[in-house]
Amino acid sequence: MFVPFSLGDLNGQSDKLLQPENTNRVFVSLGDLMGRHNVLDHRKRMELAFRLSSAVLQLSSTPWADGLWTLDDWFVAADSEREDEALSLFVRRKLHSPQDSTKTSLKDPAWQIIAREPVLARLGIHLTELALGRSILEIRREEPSLLRDDDSKIFNPELLSLLTVRRLLTLRVITQRVSANFQDVVSACINQQYRDRRQAGIKELDTRDPAFPERASTAILAPLYQEVRKCLGYVNIGCSWRS
Repeated sequence: MFVPFSLGDLNGQSDKLLQPENTNRVFVSLGDLMGRHNVLDHRKRMELAFRLSSAVLQLSSTPWADGLWTLDDWFVAADSEREDEALSLFVRRKLHSPQDSTKTSLKDPAWQIIAREPVLARLGIHLTELALGRSILEIRREEPSLLRDDDSKIFNPELLSLLTVRRLLTLRVITQRVSANFQDVVSACINQQYRDRRQAGIKELDTRDPAFPERASTAILAPLYQEVRKCLGYVNIGCSWRS
């Protein structure tokens, strides 16, 4: 149930990526979009949530998925004169070799322990931003009581973001403002587990598990697909994913 996306700079084509073929085509990073209030309506944010999740999960077994990616690594292409046009998503970050992963070793141990699966934890953080239409930093500034006083001593922004999302999950803010299904998706990413309603049990999300593609589709993509269907009435899926 994964949708296709351009590999862009994965193959060193970043310069070409940012040169639109027609003058109406606009490229902007998701990070920039999230920094602009009221630019993306609910429908667009749900569409991007599905496409981003699909693309990230496709890359979850590659060296790209080191947990260091940000929304600035993703670009959206849209026709500036057609608001109803589907958004295209491009990734603009090169794959690195295992020997070139020094940044990973410098990560805060607390983040590594709490996140467990960094690529999923980061996806959960950014899905929360898309759900609420604000960056985690903005959410924390507007609602300073979300975190405990001790948390203010944490200097790692990623860890603070993760704790913020966990608090939002506890308060069921995403359920109230979007839906219970979207909250379950974020919870699955942040906690790397979900409740299998068919088998009435808890399933783990481990990117090294052969069952991960099927479980990720069930816990993340299927509910997001339904959210987009509620907005659009359909989703155009160009390919499927199985490893």
